[in-house]
Amino acid sequence: MYRVLLATEAPLAADELRDDLAGHGVDVVAESDDAASLAQLVVRNAADLVVAASVSPSPPMFEAARLLGTLAPCPFVLFTSDRDVVKIERASTSSVHAYVVDGYARHRLPSIIQVARARFRHEQLLKEELVGLSQRFEERKLVDRAKGVLMRSRGITEDEAFELLRSLAMRSRQRIGVVASSVIDMSRAGEAVNRAGQLRMLSQRLVLCYAQVLSGLEGGQAAQIGGDCIQRVEANLAILRKAISTRGYGELVDRVAAAWQDVREICGQPPVPALLPSLDARAERMLDEAEALTEFLETSGLVSSLHVINVAGRQRMLGQRITKLCFLLAVEPSAAQLEQLRELTSRYQAALDYLQKLPLSSEPIRADLAAAVEQWRRVREALGRLSEASALIAVVHAGEQLLEASERLTDHYEQAMQMLIGDRLGRMR
Repeated sequence: MYRVLLATEAPLAADELRDDLAGHGVDVVAESDDAASLAQLVVRNAADLVVAASVSPSPPMFEAARLLGTLAPCPFVLFTSDRDVVKIERASTSSVHAYVVDGYARHRLPSIIQVARARFRHEQLLKEELVGLSQRFEERKLVDRAKGVLMRSRGITEDEAFELLRSLAMRSRQRIGVVASSVIDMSRAGEAVNRAGQLRMLSQRLVLCYAQVLSGLEGGQAAQIGGDCIQRVEANLAILRKAISTRGYGELVDRVAAAWQDVREICGQPPVPALLPSLDARAERMLDEAEALTEFLETSGLVSSLHVINVAGRQRMLGQRITKLCFLLAVEPSAAQLEQLRELTSRYQAALDYLQKLPLSSEPIRADLAAAVEQWRRVREALGRLSEASALIAVVHAGEQLLEASERLTDHYEQAMQMLIGDRLGRMR
């Protein structure tokens, strides 16, 4: 027995159609003469078939059919005397399964309903096949990306990576696409912490470059580095938006981006001494927002080694901030900035000691840690004689080498985290 919703548009009345449906044993559960409420009535009355009649179907009638096809799909029969080609074409794209022109007759009702139901079932089958095909395609892409993560992290072949994913899916009773998505999420966590941490460093590096240009100390190279920093900030923000904005961190990324626009406004103008304090203040706000984002990503991460990436990444920022303060002190000595310099120096040393004691290590990590220790020694040595003219140049050169070592070190820790992910999955087989 069908549960039919009967819909008509003036000037037609529903009496004859209702009686004819009843004569064929069809249960009319509701009637409507307002196309705008059609979809709501179908849902409310759990109708599994719509039979409509209109001399000339209105746009709301077609919109109701389209809406039903999306919200509560069911067969839709429409009787009309309108032969307009445009409306016939619209009916075919609006989930109308039988558009009957000048063909209404009581004895034809059962066959027309059966045709509409058959077309509806065929349409639903095609939709299900399309959804299934799309899901399999997306799953294949996820599996390929997850295999790449495992191949890089564990040094295994593509076949071995797939077997690892398949075994884990069987053990956890999940689809392989779900497992692959989890692997990718863990991989992205480390990259997100790394890139968010880079934003902290870049905020300070831009002020340093600005101050260098004003001082005339290797100003041409500093201007080029500043341009590269701007591109890196924009690229990192774009990647972070794509990677994490849908996971509830979007507001934090927006706050970093808003602070960045304030910094970008000054960086886009020719450097003048009067704007240096304002640029530094804006960069400090960007640093605070980037720090909040990085800390949130670390504490929300799926693996504990994200803290290591955060600490190593923060060293990049601290090194650049220390170098920046040296330039600011050269422009205008300040007791507050001297105290800040001492505090940052102490923080850098403490973090370096922490990294040196970590059991998480490899040959590249040990090499870059040694390089960072040596360059930090040179920075400390130059800081002890800031009153000398050559000390500022020494800080800049050692600071650049220190930054390069810190960048490599952070990347190595991120790669080490990938290996931990692969090892964890391997033990779960």
